[in-house]
This record gives sequence, C-alpha cells and structure tokens, in this order.
Amino acid sequence: MHPRYRTITLACVLSVSIGCRPGNPTPRTLQYIANWEELAPSRIVEVMDAYVSTSWSPTGDHVDLFRLRLEPRATRLKNALRRDQVVEPLISEAIEAASGASTTETSWFPDADSLKSERFLVAIPELTAYHGRVESVKLTALDTVTGFLYHADVSW
Repeated sequence: MHPRYRTITLACVLSVSIGCRPGNPTPRTLQYIANWEELAPSRIVEVMDAYVSTSWSPTGDHVDLFRLRLEPRATRLKNALRRDQVVEPLISEAIEAASGASTTETSWFPDADSLKSERFLVAIPELTAYHGRVESVKLTALDTVTGFLYHADVSW
C-alpha cells in the first residue's frame, strides 16, 4: 500500500495600486489622472472635492471620487469614447457603477445620465468585468461646460 498524499496550495495575491491613499489628496498626487489623458499643458491646480475610501479591504474594494480644476482649461480627452460607445451595455454599466458609488457626501459627482450626455467627454482607461458584470472601473470625465475634470476609481 502506498500512502496517498493530497496537496493543498494556498495562493496569496498581492495587489498594488498606484493612486491616492487616504488623506488629503493634492494636485501633485493626482496629476497621474491628467497624465493618462495626456492633457498637457493642462495641470491640476486644485482638488475641488475628493472622497477617498477610509477603510482598507483585503479584496481591494474601494471608492475614490475626485473633482479637479485644470489650468489652462482642457477641451478634450485623448481616449474619449464616442457617443455610440457610451451606450454599449458594458460601457454603460461601467458609467453607472462609477456614478452609482456617489452618496450624499459626494453629491457633486455627476450621475450616469449626465455622464452619458453630450456635456461630458468620458474615458475609461481601466475596466475589469467578469461574465459581463463590472468589477472595477477607472473613469475620467471632462465637463465641457465648466471645464472640471472628474475621476472615479471604484472596485468591489
């Protein structure tokens, strides 16, 4: 008789994310958002509103929302989605997920209908979906009326 052995393998995945950590975000710590969309010479000069998750989750769940003022005022996003792309089911769900993370504390963040309107240029530099369900999204939106740049980094 030969003994039977069973091997149990436990995996630990370390996730490192570059971005803002809890505290007071500054224009300098958030400049990566403008860099993703190649908004130079526009620079973030003011963090007008910010909501950064204060609790740490081992699964990476978090909600980070920002409203930023740029100078000089930006007029485009390099990776902006076309209007017909904004209504595609997965993209539409990603926009709803980002805006749905908004609470009474973050009423300054645009709702999904506003983000899908002609007023906003929307880019989604990162989107993770599993079986058609959005798991995480990074969304950047430029308000063409006010010139404010909005950014959401949401994962659950």
